[in-house]
Amino acid sequence: MNSPLTVYKLIILYMLDHSKVPLSNAAVSDFLLESGLSNNYMSLQQALAEMSAASLVVEKADGNRTMLSITPAGRDAVSYFADSLNADLRRQCTEYLKARGMDLRTEAGTEARYLRTAGGFEVHLSVSEQGSPLLALTMTVPDEETARRMTENWPGRNGNCYRALLSELLSQNGGAKV
Repeated sequence: MNSPLTVYKLIILYMLDHSKVPLSNAAVSDFLLESGLSNNYMSLQQALAEMSAASLVVEKADGNRTMLSITPAGRDAVSYFADSLNADLRRQCTEYLKARGMDLRTEAGTEARYLRTAGGFEVHLSVSEQGSPLLALTMTVPDEETARRMTENWPGRNGNCYRALLSELLSQNGGAKV
């Protein structure tokens, strides 16, 4: 395992194999770059492209993110080569996944997109947990800037929106009178 690309591929497969949810390209890249395991973002992207072409991972566009999932062939490869990663490196991957567990679940379970309609822009926002929908909103807004800001803010603010909506709907005194 001499090539840095080979090491990156194995680390990525190991992470995907040990994650309970798909991981974003950004989360995987952040781990490798922040931990000092790589200093070359383009090499990481090349490794991901090669793994996708070899059907070891599946890349799925989700709004402005790319989510990564391991395939059965990827699982076979990592089970065969995982011992090539030293124990410290495997521990770093596992600790990263545990430390970011909630963030990764939130990241994987949110969707935010918009499309142009005759009356403006339709914004679709949702959050799910373990494949089950918790909240889905569709709103029409007048301009693209508003739609863009809503989709950008959704991943970091959906929990607050969910709590506020639930609180409002369950309150005894209801909302404002019309």
